[in-house]
Amino acid sequence: GSVSGKSFNWEDRGMELSMKDKGYNPLIGRTGVDVGRTFYGDSWKVTARAGLGYQFDLLANGETVLRDASGEKRFEGAKDSRMLMTVGMNAEIKDNMRLGLELEKSAFGKYNVDNAINANFRYSF
Repeated sequence: GSVSGKSFNWEDRGMELSMKDKGYNPLIGRTGVDVGRTFYGDSWKVTARAGLGYQFDLLANGETVLRDASGEKRFEGAKDSRMLMTVGMNAEIKDNMRLGLELEKSAFGKYNVDNAINANFRYSF
């Protein structure tokens, strides 16, 4: 994917300000270990799992430029890395219905995800 550049212009107490962010193509590596257990019933199957991983940026993000009356300040995007913690479950009900829920949190990086929730439902016919 690609993150498009953005530009913002505003005025604060009579001073004009602008901020511009160049677009970039994020490339992220991820490695880790998940452990889980599957529980079976007559017409269902549920898998619960927990994981611990490491995520790292392979490319730095774009440059940000901030302009005000005193001049221009440039901020270079930097690479970052973080630890990932996940818990999740997948449920298979009969042969044609699946449910999934995953919670993810990252820590120990500059850019962390406090809480991410991924939920899905699939019905096959």
